[in-house]
Amino acid sequence: MEHSPGEPQDMKDEPQDVKDDVQERVQDTHERAGTGAREGAGAGAAPGAREGAGAGAGPGTPEAAGAASILDIAYGILFSPKATLVQLAEQPRLGQALAWYVVVSLISTLGSAPELGRTMGGGGLAGLVVLGVAVSLVVSFVLAAIWHVLAELFGGRGRGVTMWTLLAYSSTPSMFMALGAVISSVSYGLWVLLQLALGVWVIVLDVLAVSANYKISGGRAFAVVIIPVAVLIVLAIIAMVAVVSMMPGILGQMGTP
Repeated sequence: MEHSPGEPQDMKDEPQDVKDDVQERVQDTHERAGTGAREGAGAGAAPGAREGAGAGAGPGTPEAAGAASILDIAYGILFSPKATLVQLAEQPRLGQALAWYVVVSLISTLGSAPELGRTMGGGGLAGLVVLGVAVSLVVSFVLAAIWHVLAELFGGRGRGVTMWTLLAYSSTPSMFMALGAVISSVSYGLWVLLQLALGVWVIVLDVLAVSANYKISGGRAFAVVIIPVAVLIVLAIIAMVAVVSMMPGILGQMGTP
């Protein structure tokens, strides 16, 4: 019997069926080793490649968030506020927020133009609008600083700059004050209701913003937002009571010859 050159010498005198069985086992062993090597390489490289691709293109990544325009963010604030504010807390953009806040403040101030026009007339209205935007900016900075201190007292941890950024975007509903010119011409009462509704909407967004920035519960965030408002209301009441109590003496002095 002739033997192939690659056939082991110790198999020359073995029966043909035994040699065939041995060769099949050797071939099967080689195939299993090759399959295991391929699977090991795939298991080592594929997850890393998938993770790398996901990190570069996932919707919640910095690259994807950075691509969002200011109008996309405004849309998210109006229709998906919680998720949008959480994302902004992770990746705040101060310059963009400042530009947006100025625009919203300008629109909301112009929305008050019908009332301002009735009380002041047309002259000086433009200057008053500019002053209103400037005052709104200053008040927003002070309010963000107060919220920052209160939130930390309630156990929160966050950045004051990020808080102001979220506050700026939370003011987005105020741009609907532009409807005031139309509504006030129909009903002054409806215009007042619009202001109240928008005010409540903004407060709700502010609570979500504080919660997102400082990682505190909704109840604590509500306390942070409402405490300054409550203090202002109390101070206003005290001032009004003081003025009313002083009025008889003032009127008496004015009536004395």
